[in-house]
Amino acid sequence: MTNTGGTPAGWYHAPGDPEGTQRYWDAAQWIGDPQPVPQQPAPQAPAAPQAPQASDPTVAYTPPAAADQGAGQPPQYGAPPTGQAPQYDAPPAGGQQPPAFGGAPGGQPPAYGSPPPGGQAPPGYTAFGGPGAAMQTDNLAEGWQRIVARFIDGIIVGIASFIIGVIVAIALDNLLGGLIAGLIGVAIGTAYEVVLTSQLGATLGKKIFNMRIVNESDGSKVDDNVMLKRYMPSIAIGVIGAIPILGLLSIPLGLVFVILSLVWIFTDDKRRSVYDKFGNTIVIIDK
Repeated sequence: MTNTGGTPAGWYHAPGDPEGTQRYWDAAQWIGDPQPVPQQPAPQAPAAPQAPQASDPTVAYTPPAAADQGAGQPPQYGAPPTGQAPQYDAPPAGGQQPPAFGGAPGGQPPAYGSPPPGGQAPPGYTAFGGPGAAMQTDNLAEGWQRIVARFIDGIIVGIASFIIGVIVAIALDNLLGGLIAGLIGVAIGTAYEVVLTSQLGATLGKKIFNMRIVNESDGSKVDDNVMLKRYMPSIAIGVIGAIPILGLLSIPLGLVFVILSLVWIFTDDKRRSVYDKFGNTIVIIDK
């Protein structure tokens, strides 16, 4: 039996064969005897959802579609974990209340100017504004150190003033020349004390002993105005000494200032000299 209808090769039911059989068609003729068609297993129907037992009235029936809704989906941003209701205004774990807005954690904020937690104040100082700040006796300069430092500064200023004064006096060669030379010496001494101390904290003589001049009230750095007030006795004596005839008064006046300073730097509780009392300063050592 042949068929030229152009049917492709495969297993088909041949005309005249019993129902439920099939034979192989090679695209030209039937091959072999009829074969029973293999039976396909019937698909299983989905299992019906089981309702909860009527004996437990506390269990509410949840439809399967509602129970599975959203399964496998990540929670929305900010949503609480599954099964937990969000808690508002609840204290953190451990029972401690969070710090108030703008407040310091762990208690009271540190006092103004105090060193950071675990830190130390700079060597030779206590915290700014603390008890005895910059006024403790353990960091005040010794009297003998101040005498030696003043002697060194006097030599430096004296040499500079003498050289410039001689040049001016010879150039003018009159009474006015002597007055100008004396005022130049006062200007040199004032600039030496004011500029070096306000910029570096001390003169060259004091720097040898690691000393600094600071404000008596809080131990802060002095400025030009404070140093001008502090050096005012020397300015007054220098100006008087440059004036003819009146210059004789500068000798006993300067001697009084020297004696008072020597006494006070050894007896005063803050070792203040005449100059310190004028400028409200003290002299300390950076340890």
